[in-house]
Amino acid sequence: MTLRSPIAIVSILNRVFSLFGAVNPSLFKPRPVRDIAGFFRIFATTLFEGFILSFFLIMISFCALIYLQTCDRKRIFAVADPG
Repeated sequence: MTLRSPIAIVSILNRVFSLFGAVNPSLFKPRPVRDIAGFFRIFATTLFEGFILSFFLIMISFCALIYLQTCDRKRIFAVADPG
């Protein structure tokens, strides 16, 4: 016997959870519209995460640039050293 309906699977899971003592076994019920975050909240969060990631990438590239310059200067000064 195969269950092809997701609603049947959800109702079976809810029944199993209620048998094991779950107070509110409706795990997969849809959320009301007022609980769903609006566009501005999602946009602001995504924008803030983008700024954080961009800052990390800039800091990594800055450190890599400083490291490469120090390696290059050591090589140049080693060649120019008369001693």
